[in-house]
Amino acid sequence: MTDALLQAMILLIAGIIIRIPFTPLSVLFTIIMLFFLAIGLVSMGLIMGSFMESPESYGIISSAVVYPLFLLSGALYPLKDLPVWLNILTRIDPASYAVDGLRSTILGNSAMGYFPNLMIIIGFDLVLVLTGTWAFNRMKL
Repeated sequence: MTDALLQAMILLIAGIIIRIPFTPLSVLFTIIMLFFLAIGLVSMGLIMGSFMESPESYGIISSAVVYPLFLLSGALYPLKDLPVWLNILTRIDPASYAVDGLRSTILGNSAMGYFPNLMIIIGFDLVLVLTGTWAFNRMKL
């Protein structure tokens, strides 16, 4: 999680250098959104790791989950006018809510607004933290 947040800070600094019009409030809201997204994604990784037999298989499975989450998030292309089946997948993807929330706070345009997206991410976090707790309790060391 620390690694993800440090990478986000580097990108925020790069944004300041290329003159993205950040305000102190937008930087704070960005950090909050990224913090909660990182909690959920790290929890997802820990859940997957608790079911793995070997550390080598974790990297393959992790990549197979992270890349589709990123591709379906709307960070690379707009999510409107998608086929129905793809629209359903983007609605399941928690990263799409984080991207929409970040667009709201940084660019001022969003489908849902910052706080509804943040609440969805926090709900996602709660489910995954509880599932992760269960997964680690059942794990045999």
